[in-house]
Amino acid sequence: MLKLFFSAITAVSLFATASLSQSLGVDFKKMPIGTKIYYQASNGETWVSTFKGKKGKNYLMSVDVSRKGRSYRGTQRYTLAGHKSRWNNGGGYTENWRPFSCNQVVGSCTHKWNASNGKGTSWIYETTRNGNTLTQKSRPKRAVDMQVSTSKIGKYNLVSHLKWTTNRGQKRWQKITKIVEPN
Repeated sequence: MLKLFFSAITAVSLFATASLSQSLGVDFKKMPIGTKIYYQASNGETWVSTFKGKKGKNYLMSVDVSRKGRSYRGTQRYTLAGHKSRWNNGGGYTENWRPFSCNQVVGSCTHKWNASNGKGTSWIYETTRNGNTLTQKSRPKRAVDMQVSTSKIGKYNLVSHLKWTTNRGQKRWQKITKIVEPN
């Protein structure tokens, strides 16, 4: 009887913890294969992400990046729930998020980020939602100060506009300039 009681308490607490977060991952189920998303950033970088479809337990986007006369093609991998889990820039540099990036999770979320250059850390996110606007406070696990960013969620749950201030006080942004769906 006691074993059953503890099993029930564990199940209820797991459900309560999971229900505190809301996933706003990219809605790839509604996005046509071949959709192109055009981006621009405050640092002059532009890129085009093209939806390639589902491969195994992931959705794939090819990404063509251009900045200051240089360009390269990379790949982004997303979970079935639409959260980024891997970025490879095509030149040997890779970033991973485990279990996935917390960027579009409302509530509390922690992910482990690491890069192929050996850098990595756990990140803590606290995200609130007001309509289609997300306000995120994030920091590396060992840091005290939270960085604040604001995201607008648009079509397919894509982040259509992101604004943040760096630790050095520099204002940054990135935005979608257009979405082109295949005919």
